[in-house]
Amino acid sequence: MLVDVAGAIIATITVVMTQIPSFDHLGKQNTYFHELVAGFKLVRHHKGIFNFLIITTLIGMFAWPAFSLYPLITTTYFHGSISDASIVEVCWSIGSLLGGLLIGFFATTKRRLTIGVVWYYLAGLAFTLMGFLPDNRHGL
Repeated sequence: MLVDVAGAIIATITVVMTQIPSFDHLGKQNTYFHELVAGFKLVRHHKGIFNFLIITTLIGMFAWPAFSLYPLITTTYFHGSISDASIVEVCWSIGSLLGGLLIGFFATTKRRLTIGVVWYYLAGLAFTLMGFLPDNRHGL
């Protein structure tokens, strides 16, 4: 909990220090709806980004609800403790941060999309294989 509070404080300080430029000089009044439509048109014309958006949406709809239940899976299916569930969540977070940093530092814009798609396939394979783990502490 303390890490969340510290992260929120750091994020708040960063946002307060950030200066957002004014777009009044453009002289054009864009409404939210116009910007939304323009964004959809832009994404639709980039086939790779559009497909990636569809894949990400489907994964979000079907996988993330299961991920939010992982602490329950840890304690009931794998017969683990709350501490075990915390360790799994921390490992997942560290892996996500390291993966994001690696992609951010070493991948070009074109390779980021490819790396993202490959990651989705590897994650899907790993989650499928997790379904075959035994329902005991060794499976955890």
